Amino acid sequence: MWFRNLTLLRLPKDVLPESEEITAALDSLAFRPTLPQEPASEGFGSVLGGDMPRLHVTDGNLLISLRREERLLPSSVVNDMLAEKIEQIETAESRKVGSREKRGLRDEITLTLLPRAFTRRQRTWAYLDPRAGWMVIDTAAPKRASAVTDALRKALGSLPVQPLRVQEAPTAVMTRWLLESPSPAFVLDESCELREPEGGQVVVRRQGLEDAELRSLAEAGRQVTRLALIWRDKVEFTLCDDLTLRGVRFTDTLTETLEADEDDPAARLDAEFALMSLTFRELFDELIEALGGEATA
Repeated sequence: MWFRNLTLLRLPKDVLPESEEITAALDSLAFRPTLPQEPASEGFGSVLGGDMPRLHVTDGNLLISLRREERLLPSSVVNDMLAEKIEQIETAESRKVGSREKRGLRDEITLTLLPRAFTRRQRTWAYLDPRAGWMVIDTAAPKRASAVTDALRKALGSLPVQPLRVQEAPTAVMTRWLLESPSPAFVLDESCELREPEGGQVVVRRQGLEDAELRSLAEAGRQVTRLALIWRDKVEFTLCDDLTLRGVRFTDTLTETLEADEDDPAARLDAEFALMSLTFRELFDELIEALGGEATA
């Protein structure tokens, strides 16, 4: 259940319909496996699997998952078969195959091969916290995050979410933290990335960030683009310059407080989701404050 990579979007208050309407909307865009000659299929899946609902509500927070199945058909395979087909036609008919005919042949080959292609399935989790005004997607990849918002917008008719924006540039704040230490709620962990003026990157792994040589890099004009942090001994993560959080891990200090029935999947989901969403709500508030506050315009 625990989210590992976070894309943070601001959700205006009072824009979501009632949960019953959201459930119906998700059902209208339900996931189904790809058809034999379909390259991909996408839709909302059951949160708990099987015939269980596609929307799970805990403490007013809404948990959803977008599923995608795509057929893996390497372009090299299509190109090889296309070249062979073109050669056969040109040899048998003593003529050149034109570009329009090549496109048609490519389409025919693709349709022939798709039913035999392997499939890959992917699930992207997200939740909406209407009370605090958040939509949180369990990915740091813009394309996957957009797939979730686009699908939910299509199901609901509208979804006026916006990326999180803060007053100070994250790179400037993270560079200052490396030189001067973060705000009291955060401590430095053991990795960071710095951007060189020429555009290169300096990557540091498993090294004390108080190292004098590392600090000298920042003092020489390099900007921190990723910084590993620990928040109140509860959550470890890497803050990135696009305000995504990567490699999120909940510490034992936090997870030991979890009380749930191991034999009841729904009860455990409730407990984990409630703890995670409440923890994130507090983390986001303190992170935004440490970044100079939220930009309002």
